[in-house]
Amino acid sequence: MAMIFTCITPVQSFAGTSTLNPEADIGYDSSPSAYNMGDLYAGSDTVTMTLDWMKSAMRFDISGASGSVTSATLRIYISSVVNGSALNVYGSENLTFSEGSPSAISEDTNVDVGSLSVVLGDENNWKEIDVTSYVQSKISSDSKVSFVIEGDDTTGENYFVFDSRDGGNPPQLVIETGAPGTLQFDPTTASAGEGAGTQDLTVTRTGGSDGAVTVDYAVTGGTATGSGTDFTLASGTLNFADSETSKTITVSIVDDATYESDETVEVTLSNATGGASLGADKVATLTITDDDAVPGTLQFDPTTVSAGEGAGTQDLTVTRTGGSDGAVTVDYAVTGGTATGSGTDFTLASGTLNFANTETSKTITVP
Repeated sequence: MAMIFTCITPVQSFAGTSTLNPEADIGYDSSPSAYNMGDLYAGSDTVTMTLDWMKSAMRFDISGASGSVTSATLRIYISSVVNGSALNVYGSENLTFSEGSPSAISEDTNVDVGSLSVVLGDENNWKEIDVTSYVQSKISSDSKVSFVIEGDDTTGENYFVFDSRDGGNPPQLVIETGAPGTLQFDPTTASAGEGAGTQDLTVTRTGGSDGAVTVDYAVTGGTATGSGTDFTLASGTLNFADSETSKTITVSIVDDATYESDETVEVTLSNATGGASLGADKVATLTITDDDAVPGTLQFDPTTVSAGEGAGTQDLTVTRTGGSDGAVTVDYAVTGGTATGSGTDFTLASGTLNFANTETSKTITVP
């Protein structure tokens, strides 16, 4: 048995917390006989959910929502209970069904919006199901949203009755709208030495903080090695409560005894929910600076040499002592003496010596 209920009301813009009633609702029989019971229930004050093939559908107009949906709750009023039954709610792509010519509609059983139990003692009370995620997924592309409600009893002995849109307590879709905000890193760069132990990356929520929102994060690049080699950071999700505007992602840094050049970790935000959006600064870069480096000391050794004019060239040796970690450079230039350069007595242009990692000696050749 199936039910569909429809009610047409003028579309008005709404913001904050708004309670909507169905613009249409029906009841129908989805058994193999396909016997349509919608005409029996269209216009009825109540809907009886007995056997599991008896269903109802209801459609709400959400076109007037102003701002992002931060929460949505489907409410039905239970008028009587016989032993009780489960209540299952599914989404439906049928946004055009009519009470005037009711028929069974297709629910999307892959979109299980929610379920709850209706038991003795629930009569004359509201039952609620959180439908926030489903409404958020529909509101950007559709101006209406439809739900299909069904019981799960197969005997006809356990059921419940709820008010239709024509009853004294019609179904309600309670929607809260607001400004969930924009999520992004601020700042987008950070630096920490190996000995720091940890470094926080801050994610801010600006332009609004209405409702609970989430955002995923993951390491997506960089030169550092994760899994405990240079750092540790598993993918995860940040959960912002209503009004919360800042969260941190903590990167654990490994302090080893091996010299390394500075390395980076790139962390990216994705999949913002709750109506929030991602800002332009969705990637943060952490630079891990090495604290094991001993670059060394550069100097001439020996500091004096002698060569005859017929020697052709003479090398001056620059040594690197006390450490040789990393690439280093040193400039050199002629700064005095009694000989004349530029090819008269000798030739030596200013220059730079480039020491590679672990390299300990370089020569300057004087022609």
